[in-house]
Amino acid sequence: MSSYSLSLLDDGVVMSRGSAQRVRFQLETARKPAKWQTLDPLPGITSYFTGHDESKWIRGVPHYARVKAESGMVEYDFHLEAGARPEAIRWKVAGARSLRIHANGDLIIETEDGPLTQHKPVAYQKAGGRRIPVEAEFRLDGNTVSFAVGRYDRKVPLVIDPTIVWATLGRHNSFGVAQAIAVDSAGASYMTGYGSGVFKINPAGTAFTYIVMLDAAQPQSIAVDSTGAAYVTGHARAGLATRNSLKAPPVGDDFDAFLTKINPAGTDIVYSTYLRALPGWLVRVSGGNASSRLLTRARKGGGLSSALVRSAIPHSP
Repeated sequence: MSSYSLSLLDDGVVMSRGSAQRVRFQLETARKPAKWQTLDPLPGITSYFTGHDESKWIRGVPHYARVKAESGMVEYDFHLEAGARPEAIRWKVAGARSLRIHANGDLIIETEDGPLTQHKPVAYQKAGGRRIPVEAEFRLDGNTVSFAVGRYDRKVPLVIDPTIVWATLGRHNSFGVAQAIAVDSAGASYMTGYGSGVFKINPAGTAFTYIVMLDAAQPQSIAVDSTGAAYVTGHARAGLATRNSLKAPPVGDDFDAFLTKINPAGTDIVYSTYLRALPGWLVRVSGGNASSRLLTRARKGGGLSSALVRSAIPHSP
């Protein structure tokens, strides 16, 4: 599952994808901090867990279909009130390798993670229940972007709507790979994999119940117990959200096996631990049924092959 994150700031937004890629869009003409307004609530929540400092964990963030920010005389969504000047909308792009305007009018923002594309803006006005198109295009001055708009009625509000898409996975092919799924007794499904966090989907398959993001982790397996708690395993770098960890995190860019238990609501971690210093132990794991039980050595650089730890027993190689 390919994904990116969007951070809402007082004077713009930051889009990020992968472990480090960040592109910032800073609105130059904002006269006061933006007041963000959430619109159209959606089902489900998202929790973000990183590191051992629990004060930095973010739990139970609600989902919305849209957000809007008002700043000065124009809204950040580029809904202009009557009389507002579209040429006053200017924003800087930071963190990109280069910017260019394609022959088709799209703004292409080259990043380390592949091109980020803002499609040629669509502008329109509404009058008499009809949408009246207005010609619009991007203008580029170094790393500063603005709009050029054709003839329109300045006594009527104007909407300028560029759509942003990340056009390709780039070279980070491991991001967004679904690797494991589990189903609970109610029929809800739980999915995980590289770069995709943990997703719980309702029994009808129509909405997310929760999303849990585990920073620094590359999950590979998942299972669910009778209470609805999820157990996630795989391997992780330093920076994994830990609670009651048995072992210290790996050093540098090394990976080590981990096990994390998520509460049924998806709002907290019950425990989360590295398993790096257990080379003489075997961890008994189980998937959805007893026939899939197997023994897996917890070792540096290796994840657990299934999801639910049933027991750990000393073993001599």
